[in-house]
Amino acid sequence: MAAQNVAGNVTLNLAITEQVTTGVVTNQQIAAVGYVQQALAFATGAAASVDTLYSKQLTLAGAATHINLYAATDPFGNSVSFARVRGWFVQNLTLTAGYLINIYTRTGTDPVTWLPITTTGALWVAAGGIYMGLDALSTSTNGWVVSSSAFDFTLDPGANTVSCNVIIVGNSAA
Repeated sequence: MAAQNVAGNVTLNLAITEQVTTGVVTNQQIAAVGYVQQALAFATGAAASVDTLYSKQLTLAGAATHINLYAATDPFGNSVSFARVRGWFVQNLTLTAGYLINIYTRTGTDPVTWLPITTTGALWVAAGGIYMGLDALSTSTNGWVVSSSAFDFTLDPGANTVSCNVIIVGNSAA
């Protein structure tokens, strides 16, 4: 495997403003602001650290795609093996209403414990939307652990064909 360092920042900033113009003497503006920032340093196994990356643009053509987090490849084609996922991001690039991407793990086929299994209802990304998760600080056996028997990350567009961006970052040691 080639020498590689993985590090980054996760920043989520949501700023929404509501303008109230009726029922008040003076127009009022109310802001709703949400902000999350988490630095992820290059290290193996420590809280707030990462050394493993999976990042691809995929076309899902009417069938489920299963990402094996224990035997994946990074953007340069190097083999990587996750022991823990710190964060994941799925962006649905298809803008057709109703073209969802379901996110789950498979029952009985090396399921991870931190995603819903297909029988309990999948997470889903709406057309043009994103879905992401962040588990930056867990250690030991807590959090989004991956192993040789728990590694399935499934993206399923149903009968539709959709394009998506997928980023999964984590550690090669739990």
